[in-house]
Amino acid sequence: MENEKLAEMNRKLQAENEKAQKILKDAVAKTEDAKRILTKAQALNDTFDEHVSEKVSRVRRNMESDMKGRLQTALQKQTIAFGIWTWAFCFICMIQTGYILFMNHDVTKTILLWFINRWENCCDTVEMISGLYQWCYGYLTDYMHPYVVIAVMVLVSVVIIAGGFLLLRNVFDWISRFFNESPWKKFS
Repeated sequence: MENEKLAEMNRKLQAENEKAQKILKDAVAKTEDAKRILTKAQALNDTFDEHVSEKVSRVRRNMESDMKGRLQTALQKQTIAFGIWTWAFCFICMIQTGYILFMNHDVTKTILLWFINRWENCCDTVEMISGLYQWCYGYLTDYMHPYVVIAVMVLVSVVIIAGGFLLLRNVFDWISRFFNESPWKKFS
């Protein structure tokens, strides 16, 4: 009896063991299937992310080019409008200047005198500079040999001219930098 009980329990245990083995095999198979499905899902997710990022970059490029085109068109329209207004203003100013010159004959007659006076001013400046050089030459020859005085005066003249050139160049560089960095450059 005892043996039959033990044999019966042994059969039950073997049946349960076989069931457990079958359940374990099913679980392993389902785990492998789940891993395969997870791998496929990750691959699909990566492909989807690449596709979305490609679409986003394409849409961004299209929007940027569209915005640049619109901005360029608006800028051209505004430039044309400013150009027309500038020419209209210049034309009005020329008409007003012509009217003023026509109505005031005495002002018109003095225009040539202004140029003549500027020429005389330039001649006076040259005479002042030559007088300064003559005075320096006469004063320095009392202390030095005339050739040394001439060399010193030429050297001082070259230094003054080079300094003036460098000063003008720096001023023009500053002005060009100012206009290159200014907000008005965007409209030119």
